[in-house]
Amino acid sequence: MSLIDLIRNKRVKRIITHPEDDTAIWRAGLERFLSGDTTLTRKSAGESGIRVIQRLLIFLGYSTSANGAFAIDGDFGRGTNRGVTQFLVEHDRTRSIDRTTLCYPCRWNTARTLISAIPDARLTPATLEKMVNIAVQRSETGQVMTGRFDDAIFHLNALDKRQHLDCRKILERYGGMSQAVSGKLQDEAGKLVRPEWILAIIRQETAGIIRPRFE
Repeated sequence: MSLIDLIRNKRVKRIITHPEDDTAIWRAGLERFLSGDTTLTRKSAGESGIRVIQRLLIFLGYSTSANGAFAIDGDFGRGTNRGVTQFLVEHDRTRSIDRTTLCYPCRWNTARTLISAIPDARLTPATLEKMVNIAVQRSETGQVMTGRFDDAIFHLNALDKRQHLDCRKILERYGGMSQAVSGKLQDEAGKLVRPEWILAIIRQETAGIIRPRFE
């Protein structure tokens, strides 16, 4: 299946674009890239095309921020460059960059400066096609964030628009799960972890949206 055909797949479309962004400008930017008009690097392609790549990388589990977090901002910065580079290395699509270049010694307070050691990556349509194929395979087998495709898309869209959940929405979304986890810990391990404690951690650490950070 060609890359253009893959992009038209309903699941893929949900991965690469937020429903509010399906506009003529967004589609024109994507078509420009798919037509081979540009090879995506840190210094080329439009914002809409970069947002597509960032959503796809995050869906596949790659960080797009210099501090190790997930961000969809249309900026092919050092974090997105590292995500693309990591994909290229893990799937044997580059000979100029190896794993030792990616695995530099750093901590949360040095990540932003040391990341500059990673060379600028190039993302061709062939590599994008590989990314999309892997995304399709994982979505079909449940190998996605939380194990459910719809949940993965919910978190991806929330990250995209920076829409965090308030306490009421966290209770609505995670209340049942926290009760189930609390009961299982009590039955199997004899540990008392009240559901409201779990919900409080969710509120404090994630605001209800899965957004891993460096630490």
